[in-house]
Amino acid sequence: MSRFLPVTFAVVKMLKNRDALAESAVVHTARTPITIRQFSYIDLFLPGIIGLTVLTTPLFGMTNICAEYRTRRYFKLLATTKLGKAEWLAAKVVFFVILMFTSVAIMLLVGTLAFQTKGSLTPTAVLLIIAGTLEFTSLGMVLAEMLAVGSVPHDGTFVHPRSIYDL
Repeated sequence: MSRFLPVTFAVVKMLKNRDALAESAVVHTARTPITIRQFSYIDLFLPGIIGLTVLTTPLFGMTNICAEYRTRRYFKLLATTKLGKAEWLAAKVVFFVILMFTSVAIMLLVGTLAFQTKGSLTPTAVLLIIAGTLEFTSLGMVLAEMLAVGSVPHDGTFVHPRSIYDL
């Protein structure tokens, strides 16, 4: 207990000196905003929704497409064409990139018209949308490889992953 006593006295002395300095004319304190403009909740909510869309749409879309193609044996039909695996995957990535930019444009338009957001699309955001779409499209294809064969019904509404121990 006695070893904390000097610390306690030092804290009390510091607080006393702080109050004395605040009253003197030498030191002045004032609150100033650190941002130039004030953000509303929707200005911070919209980037999260865009990120969630970039994450889920290609991931779940590609997982469903690959599982459906394997169940219906479309990959065997694609193997008989001149279209290679890389070209097919690149076409899917381009499709999802176009879909993502369309979704982002709609979200920004609705955000601006309905909620008066002040958001804009920067070059960094464009690169992140393209990179995220590429990453999650590929991840969806990898995830589809872990699905049990025949786990997707013909309407494509349910996907049941295999157990990790079956791998």
